[in-house]
Amino acid sequence: MLPQVLLNFNISPKYSLLYMLNPLIFVDVLGNAHFEALMIFFFVLSLKYIQQNRMVLAGGALAFSVATKLFPLLIIPYLFKAFKPKNTLLFMGSFGLILVVLFFPVHASPKFLAHFLESILLYFKSFEFNASVYYIARWIGEAIVGYNPIRVIGPSLGVITLAIAVWLWFRQKLGYLSAALRSVLWLSLTYYLFATTVHPWYIAFLLIVGIFVRRSFAVIWSVVVFFSYSAYETAFFEENYILITLEYLILAIAILYPKLTRRLITSPIRNL
Repeated sequence: MLPQVLLNFNISPKYSLLYMLNPLIFVDVLGNAHFEALMIFFFVLSLKYIQQNRMVLAGGALAFSVATKLFPLLIIPYLFKAFKPKNTLLFMGSFGLILVVLFFPVHASPKFLAHFLESILLYFKSFEFNASVYYIARWIGEAIVGYNPIRVIGPSLGVITLAIAVWLWFRQKLGYLSAALRSVLWLSLTYYLFATTVHPWYIAFLLIVGIFVRRSFAVIWSVVVFFSYSAYETAFFEENYILITLEYLILAIAILYPKLTRRLITSPIRNL
């Protein structure tokens, strides 16, 4: 579906190769059987139906994407500003109904729901891997209080991410799907930069959205994120902070100097 959806965004279908032949997708997402591949399939299917103005099917496809992984929920508030009221009603009606059915095992059991919510909170308060802003905040926090204050820093960074999400929503232009995707791209980037845990396969969603809105930094990150696997080069898990710093330094250059990184990617694509 990628070439067709890209054409509808006035983007050359050749750019679908940035996802289809990306080592991150082959080695990590597919090679390790992560469900991001299925999530992205339903997400792209939803975009295809939106472009065809088949809003009931689009809402259903996005519901399946969210039921696979919760992350695509980020796009919902921004779609309200991209659709007309009638389309919003059709899309959200289909999305909500199918999502309720798909999540029936969760909300039908209060005990299961409690464990589900507990696992989400645990993610923010306990796990840490390949982080950026969080590691800096942790270093400062340990210098002040003498221990790792992840239980405070993790939720605090989440609140900052939420504030940026609201700011992006108010800045978004009305009536454009591309504007909604652009907001989701910057929100996803913010989320990952402020997250306590950034596994390589998380970048797959950022990669696909970045292709749709012509931002090349996600492609660059999909390459350098492999530096994080240096933590597994010995029998004992130990992150190499020099390589992690290099990873985020390259990412910062890709974000701050988009013309430079875009040229590295577009030139080979155009010559195909």
